[in-house]
Amino acid sequence: MKVNTSTGIHAILVHPDLEQAPEWVTFAAEDLSGMRRILGCQWVERVTTPIPGVSMWVDEEGALDPEGIHNAHCSAILYPGRIVGPALLTGITPIGEVASLNAQQVAALAGRGITVQPRPSHRADLQWLSEEEIVGLTGRVRRRIAQRDGEVTA
Repeated sequence: MKVNTSTGIHAILVHPDLEQAPEWVTFAAEDLSGMRRILGCQWVERVTTPIPGVSMWVDEEGALDPEGIHNAHCSAILYPGRIVGPALLTGITPIGEVASLNAQQVAALAGRGITVQPRPSHRADLQWLSEEEIVGLTGRVRRRIAQRDGEVTA
């Protein structure tokens, strides 16, 4: 696994506690130590997601911890198995290098219910969405949250 060393990596941290909103984090791109620090573990594992170019990084030993907190959000929408603890979402290049998430990947994650405030560099990139697409995306996010919380949606 290679890490793109040109800049820091901008990623989304998804907490296992559904009350805590996903947030932007940045870590140095030299090696995996920043990723391990953010996740609070020694060994990280890359998990493939259904979103092209997006990888999920988790504590490899987390699933073995009987007191580990199940990350229901990521397990429900990004991976069919059980994810334990926080999950770090990054971009990944076609040659396997870890990269920052781009605006299209962030929009795809939002379409699956993982929303964060756009980074300043993404605000201009998001202009490719029409007003109808933004309204539709917002509606899908609200429905997904309602489904997660057990509410009936029309």
